[in-house]
Amino acid sequence: FGYVRDLYQHPGIRNTVDFWHIRQHYHYSHDSINPHRIVPKGPDLAPYNLPHQRAGLSQESLL
Repeated sequence: FGYVRDLYQHPGIRNTVDFWHIRQHYHYSHDSINPHRIVPKGPDLAPYNLPHQRAGLSQESLL
C-alpha cells in the first residue's frame, strides 16, 4: 500500500484521481453482479495521505 500512497501523493496524479467516478462507474456498469446498483460509501482517503515510508528504500535493498 506504500507504493499506492507514494503515487497518489504526487500532485499530477492526486489531482486526476476521481474516486467518486471510479466507484460509480464500477458499480453501475456491471448489471450482472450489481443489478440493484447499490454503491458503497468510501473510500476513506485519509490513509492515502499518510506517509508512505518509501524514502528508506533504495535500489541496493532490492538486489
